[in-house]
Amino acid sequence: MNKSTIGWRLPRREPGLALIFALFCAAAVIGAQEPSSPEADNAAEERHLDYSVIPPSDASRDLLATGRRLYEGKRYGEALAAFQAAIDERGRRYRRAAAMIEAVQALQDKSDVVEKSKKDSIKDLITRLAKEDLIDAELERIDGIAGQSLNLRASLLREKRLSTRLADFLDALLAVLDLRPASSFHNSLAALCASSLELSAYPEAEYWVGKVYLAEGELRLAELQIQHAYALNASLVIPQERFDMLYDLASLYSVSRNYKAYESVLLDIAAEDPLFAADKRYLRDAMERALSRSGFGTFMSLTRAKAGVWGEAERLLGEFYLESGRVQAVAYLAAVVNSSLSVAIERLEKRDSSWEYRNLADLLQRIGGNRELFIWAKDISLYRALYELGLALDRGGNREGGAEIWQVLSTTKGIEPWNTSAARALRDSGKR
Repeated sequence: MNKSTIGWRLPRREPGLALIFALFCAAAVIGAQEPSSPEADNAAEERHLDYSVIPPSDASRDLLATGRRLYEGKRYGEALAAFQAAIDERGRRYRRAAAMIEAVQALQDKSDVVEKSKKDSIKDLITRLAKEDLIDAELERIDGIAGQSLNLRASLLREKRLSTRLADFLDALLAVLDLRPASSFHNSLAALCASSLELSAYPEAEYWVGKVYLAEGELRLAELQIQHAYALNASLVIPQERFDMLYDLASLYSVSRNYKAYESVLLDIAAEDPLFAADKRYLRDAMERALSRSGFGTFMSLTRAKAGVWGEAERLLGEFYLESGRVQAVAYLAAVVNSSLSVAIERLEKRDSSWEYRNLADLLQRIGGNRELFIWAKDISLYRALYELGLALDRGGNREGGAEIWQVLSTTKGIEPWNTSAARALRDSGKR
């Protein structure tokens, strides 16, 4: 994907009357989820003064969950309001946290008491400020309980009566630790502040706004919104979720017949496969040569490619190149077939240590005899990928390679329509 196109900030769409009414109704629902009063929060905090205390939950996550339930119920206007509220809540929470951290940083930088080498240290800052509020025996007790856990140490300290400066800093620190591990900012105040600013974006909710637009048939708005969400993917709590965004973009581009963008997005996903790294070109070439010269058995014995979220993108790319008559079809279809069969082989070997891969026919028979593997194979379109790999080989001049795969598929039961398609392809190939 052209990375210059994914950083646009999407202007919010002006809703129609029906959507405005839904937003108005949703506001009442969301308003009921506002935080309680400071007095109630303080009372609740006093009731939970124990050493298992954790930071308060992030309200934006509840709003996102609410939005998703509304979306599943096709209440799109209300879902949109919930997602926007989640975005706003997340932004306020972490921008406030960043401001608190920056304020402490500024004081550290101006201090003549703090050694220069320690001014960026989170742990040293907490220790110095805590000593102003608590006696040494109490600090030693807290450190003994917390051990090396920054999260637990901050939580235990936050239960005490502290100066506003330290209390605010601990609130900010705990907010970041709610979504990021302490190891991610390496005891650095600057890195902690950067993490807080990064977390003020909420790509998960931004993405669901795009899904609402998609459900309403607003393809252009959906495209821009999902692109925007993807541009914020560094803020994702689960980094793998960025692939959901890319696959949705690919689907959108396919529907809108923007084939250049469709190919670009799929290539972005497939590029995550270690097999398509620049230094693996020799291995990809060797796999294609094995299919052309030595047959499927040698191809599978040459390497066992790693399976991953990129598998579907490789299959779709292979299909796309196959339809447009491009030679790259073989490489991508070979990759997804190899990685998928490698997963099946590994699972079968774990189930029966005496079994080992002999040939494609035996492997497909074993997969068919294992209900879990058979459902999985259908779900990932393994049989379709095998058929299309045979087609790509045949059209590329390797009729023997294509026929070898089709011969096995044509006699494999329960994989309709790919067994009948393979039998037909065999007949058609024989007539040429």
